[in-house]
Amino acid sequence: MKTVYYSASVPPDLYGNDFMLYQEPDSLYKELLTNKNKENTYNNYMDCPAFLKSVHNTFVVRCPWTTTLTVDYASGTFLNSQRRDEIAEHFTPKPTSRANPMFNVYHNFLFFCERDLEITTSPAFLHNSEFQSNCTYIPGTFNISKWFRPIEGAFEMKKPLQTLDIATGDPLYYIKFNTTEAVKLVRFDLTPELWSMTQGCVNHKKYQPNKSLAYLYKLFFHSGRQRQVLKKIKENIL
Repeated sequence: MKTVYYSASVPPDLYGNDFMLYQEPDSLYKELLTNKNKENTYNNYMDCPAFLKSVHNTFVVRCPWTTTLTVDYASGTFLNSQRRDEIAEHFTPKPTSRANPMFNVYHNFLFFCERDLEITTSPAFLHNSEFQSNCTYIPGTFNISKWFRPIEGAFEMKKPLQTLDIATGDPLYYIKFNTTEAVKLVRFDLTPELWSMTQGCVNHKKYQPNKSLAYLYKLFFHSGRQRQVLKKIKENIL
């Protein structure tokens, strides 16, 4: 079994307001089982070894808010009922990579593992919601034992939208822990010191852009942060 430590990734001045919004991600397969057609025992993809391998150790990150946002392209902001409120502040436009607009949903989880472990984030492709119909999550893979940065909620609109609807419980994206071992999630408290170390990883690209993950992993290890992060996490397990 691999122990994966997780926390909300929120600036210290907002942590007290937001940390209860970060509930432990749900097992994707356990949720799918609730709708399984048990009468189909011959050709059911829920029993397919290839499918089971693909969803093994996969978890669902869900939206904690219900809101309708107006997209103000002129100012580059999301507005709720013509104003910028606490929920709207969690949605931030970002530079486009293709033709359609992009934005971040600021509901970021932070994961760390003592043992070597890669995670992959992907769109919530087995769920249906208005949000999933209109937006595509941008996937990624990195090693959570060698790099200490939050999962980014980066989305691309499938077409420019005037309004964006999202509901509490809507899947935002999936997280897959790339191991055959069982995964145990253990929550820790994100202290200002740990927050500072995450920001060191996030902001390093400003100084050395477009470096490979292998290069960044070496920097992280030789800086001594890998050991320091683990020590501080274990001191702050909830």
